[in-house]
Amino acid sequence: MKRNLSIISIISIFVMLGFLTQCDENVAKGETQSQSKLKKDNEINDVIYKFDHRKQTAEVISYSDKTATKIILPSNVKYEGKEYVVTSIEIEAFKDCPNLVSLTMPDSLRNFPNHGNYGCKDRLEEITLSKNLLDCSDLKHFPNLKRIIVSEDHPVYSVIDGVLFNKDKTMLCQYPRGKSGAYSIPAGVERINEYAFSECSLTSVDIPGNVKEIGRFAFYKSNGIKSIHISNGVSIIEHRAFDHALNFDTLYIPASVRSIESFTFAGNSQLKAFIVDKENKIFSSEDGVLFDKGKSLIIKYPDGKSGSYTTPATVTRIGDGAFEESKIESITITSNVDGISRDAFSFCESLSSITFNEGLKYIDHMAFLNCDKVVSIILPNSLESIGDEVFSQCYNLKELYIGKNVSDIDMTAFTNCDKLEEYIVSEENSKYSSEDGMLFDKSKSELLNCPTAKRVCRIPASVKNISAFFENAESFIVSDENENYSSDDGVLFDKLKTQLILFPARKTGKYTIPDSVYSIAKYAFDRCDVKSISIPASVLRIEENAFYHCSKLESIEVSKDNKYYSSEDGVLYDKAKEKMLKYPENKRGLCKLPETTESINFSNGDYKIEDIIIPSKVKHCLLGSCRDSLKTLTFEAEKPMQELSQVLKFARKHTIIYVPEGSIEMYEAVINKERYKIDGRLTVKAIEKK
Repeated sequence: MKRNLSIISIISIFVMLGFLTQCDENVAKGETQSQSKLKKDNEINDVIYKFDHRKQTAEVISYSDKTATKIILPSNVKYEGKEYVVTSIEIEAFKDCPNLVSLTMPDSLRNFPNHGNYGCKDRLEEITLSKNLLDCSDLKHFPNLKRIIVSEDHPVYSVIDGVLFNKDKTMLCQYPRGKSGAYSIPAGVERINEYAFSECSLTSVDIPGNVKEIGRFAFYKSNGIKSIHISNGVSIIEHRAFDHALNFDTLYIPASVRSIESFTFAGNSQLKAFIVDKENKIFSSEDGVLFDKGKSLIIKYPDGKSGSYTTPATVTRIGDGAFEESKIESITITSNVDGISRDAFSFCESLSSITFNEGLKYIDHMAFLNCDKVVSIILPNSLESIGDEVFSQCYNLKELYIGKNVSDIDMTAFTNCDKLEEYIVSEENSKYSSEDGMLFDKSKSELLNCPTAKRVCRIPASVKNISAFFENAESFIVSDENENYSSDDGVLFDKLKTQLILFPARKTGKYTIPDSVYSIAKYAFDRCDVKSISIPASVLRIEENAFYHCSKLESIEVSKDNKYYSSEDGVLYDKAKEKMLKYPENKRGLCKLPETTESINFSNGDYKIEDIIIPSKVKHCLLGSCRDSLKTLTFEAEKPMQELSQVLKFARKHTIIYVPEGSIEMYEAVINKERYKIDGRLTVKAIEKK
């Protein structure tokens, strides 16, 4: 009897060891026991579901056969004697099926759950759509799709040779992106839908005369197309229909075309000429350039056409994006042109010479954005208005002359012009003036703009208000006679030095704020290179974003006698150390906050922190700006904070979450509910005992 009991005991031990080994294997695979049970209990024909027993619906979570090449999902499944309707597919449900090329959606789906992001969209070659799917727009996100299938009784869609159309085949809805070669649009089709051919693999397309409309972005980024024939009959070509799509040098526009919307032919670097049929009553071409019929409007200069160009005598306006991304090197804008529209010359990276003549009245939004070979600009006296970001990112622009009639300048017009040293304003201008290269109102009571490359900014006695950006200032020097401002050690203050208004962005090293200062203004240290800041006892108020994006800041130290603020280990807090106000962005190593901390804010910066320990009293936490560096988050609280789901949305790079040993399940419940664990980013572990 004892021998039998011994044998039974030995067998029990082996069984237990086998069970523990299996548990260990599951844990090694990143599976909790609850997840393993889910897979076992909820798996039906290789499909793993999550059931909502109240609504009697099912969600596809994953697929157990990792070798599958084809998956057919049912509309209904039976589980524990009840029937459930399959209504959704979990995000990245099929990410572990590397061979999957064909997917049949259940007819119970009415849309693309999670925009088709099932973890297989980059591999799928064939998809069968749900009979109840009413919106196919997400099909454009499947790069290798070669065939679309729908049932013959689908109420909305139909298919010809794997291409998706509306039911009566008058609209081509979606051409599979991975389907290559030449294609002729069938007879009867009247409209090409928006994005229908976007990023496709076609080499040539024949658009017959039965097609009347070509939709927005229809051929967007299909830049392998070497031939497109647009037949007479096409009437409307919508916004950006051929944006970055044409890989050939000449495009013919037939007589039937009545409407060409803005930016239709943007980004086609091989295109050198438009040829418009002479019978066309709306449009015309000359020297390869596309115009309206009367040649008063330049619609599009071919992007691949280089060299110099002078606008014809008939032209009165340069249209939206007319020269955008073109290879033009020099432009002369004649006196008959009164307006330059938005983005007209944006991203003309070869453009080095711009000649304006008298007659021009306005330059619109981003007209010369990123023309980085332009060095000098002389604006005509006739010019009245300069729109937002007009010359922004002209990185080599050094000087700008503003004529006498300019009365409206958007102050973003010259941002990021890194070498701009000087504004010169006509003395006859009644609204603006310049001094020491900076832009002022006429009376010089307001400093409006400082050139990006200017290092020493001298502020005259007349200035009462400063609204300028100072992107690269190293020092401010204020006239002793100025009644509103003063400077000390290159820093800008109010007259009595009670408020620190602005610290020069390019001033480096350590800085001690004077004892006279009561207040630090909003954005006072905006994007500064300062490494260390010492705050005296006198400071009563630090305004919002005072230390905005100080990427080189390593330490903030506060006087122990300050009644309103404190610091610990170089970090700025309120006096009670309940609220973390600023963590230095260049401070590295472990971030361990005081136990008193209740609020943490890592927004508005570029933080380098990899590891953060969050004390148990913390109720509010923003991690947005340290998400790219963050590797571990340690929560000392036994119960998850109310905002945990929002906090973890900012985690990246497979962040590991450490929590008290007995709290893993509570934290995992929040993580799994919000689906952070599905994409493999987050892992929860117990805090290691010292």
